[in-house]
Amino acid sequence: MLWIGIIMTAQAFQTTSLRHAPAVAFGLFPAVAAYGISVMEKTLGAAGKSWEAISLDVFRKSGFYITE
Repeated sequence: MLWIGIIMTAQAFQTTSLRHAPAVAFGLFPAVAAYGISVMEKTLGAAGKSWEAISLDVFRKSGFYITE
């Protein structure tokens, strides 16, 4: 599955003109964000915690500013 995603991304950059390359890159943001959330959920699950169990202060102390 990963290989197919890499090939599709490479083809998207090859078939579009250079001036549209930023739009292709911007289109990848939702997939990258979903992957990041998936990793965080699995990490929290392995630690025996959930999103609700972590307060926003933990993120703020580590330099991540998340709004409610």
